Amino acid sequence: MKCKADTTNNGIDNIDDRGFGDIDFRLLTVPYINMKKKFALAMGLEVIIDTAEDSTLGGNSTSFGPQVFAVFFKPWGGALVEPAYQHVFSASGKDVNCTQLDVFYLHIFKKNFVNWFMINPQAVIDYESDKDSWNIDFEAGKMLTKNQSIYLRPGVGMGRERPFDFDAEIGWKLVW
Repeated sequence: MKCKADTTNNGIDNIDDRGFGDIDFRLLTVPYINMKKKFALAMGLEVIIDTAEDSTLGGNSTSFGPQVFAVFFKPWGGALVEPAYQHVFSASGKDVNCTQLDVFYLHIFKKNFVNWFMINPQAVIDYESDKDSWNIDFEAGKMLTKNQSIYLRPGVGMGRERPFDFDAEIGWKLVW
């Protein structure tokens, strides 16, 4: 989640904070899938809980982000391509109002479908601060069981108005 409530850094342009960030979880469902057409539609809700140790490490607001994905199976061989739309807004009365546009390119390695690599460019349109930014994330993951996986997801912020230079996410997914 790259949207955040407006904060001030008291004129400090070079912040180098480390620590615990926000807790983020998603509930997703796939209401439509057609394997003959190699297409699915997924939708869900992302919940971001303001748990960061410092305001520079999180979104500064408990927020909700409804989202919708179009999934195209194997458009170029063994990959998935997923354009996505998400709108994030504050649940705690702070100024969070933004749109996130993503395109996921996911490559699943054929051996038992246990490893994957993903590239995820994203545009963020922040209506509160009137600033737009870009970032690109790279994800490598591994299935642990048939319904659990772990992943590492580093990212790079781009553009003059980017809210960060570099970020990293470590995750565990449970699918039931």
